[in-house]
Amino acid sequence: MALFFKGKKSGDACKLLPTLDAEQTARYRRFRRLLDHNRTALTLQADLEQIYYDNQPFIPQMVE
Repeated sequence: MALFFKGKKSGDACKLLPTLDAEQTARYRRFRRLLDHNRTALTLQADLEQIYYDNQPFIPQMVE
């Protein structure tokens, strides 16, 4: 495994992206917001599942 990383030069690891136009930038930002909302929804779902599997009392305010 060490030989794999030894051959890589640190200067080649990261290259800047080309400048994006306004439409590409807007699409990227919408996609990032979608991913953020998805992460939030999955976290909330996991919290509800934890309540369910721990046999804790469930009240509608938890869903809100």
